[in-house]
Parts: sequence; C-alpha cells; structure tokens
Amino acid sequence: MAELIITVIITLPLLIILIYGIIHPEELASWGYKWRYKGEPEPTEEYIKYTRASSVIGLLLIISIIIFYFSTLYGLIFFILSISLSLYYFLTR
Repeated sequence: MAELIITVIITLPLLIILIYGIIHPEELASWGYKWRYKGEPEPTEEYIKYTRASSVIGLLLIISIIIFYFSTLYGLIFFILSISLSLYYFLTR
C-alpha cells in the first residue's frame, strides 16, 4: 500500500507536466529560460514538435510503468507498443 501511495505522489506531477507539454508545447519549451531573455523567447517549430513528441513518449512510458506495476503482461505489451510507436514516429519524421 505504501508503494502505491509513493508511486502516485511521484508520478502525478510528472503526468501533469507531460499533459501540459502536449497541450501547450510553446510554454513548456520556454519554461525556465524566460529569465535569460529580455523579450519573449520564440521556440522554433521543430523544437515545439520535439517537445510535444517527447511529452507523448514520456506519457506513454509512465503509463506503461503504472500498468506494469499492476499487471506484468499488460504492462509489457503496452511498453513494447509504446516503444515501437515512438521509434516509428522518430524514424519517419
């Protein structure tokens, strides 16, 4: 039971940040770097696509780890599918 509580406490902020990265990749791309510039930093389109793709991949991997925690077989199947989807996305772009 304690492992489940610790897992939820650790993964919930990660999931929120990754979902925010999928919805608003421009804001997440410049998050933490705004103090370096006088004006508003403008990330490139490639960097925005990379931020969104890495957020999706991270979300898939964290979900597969959570599923793997409850059911080993389904977690492994979801993990393999998410890795293959990630490789397909990065190799075709």
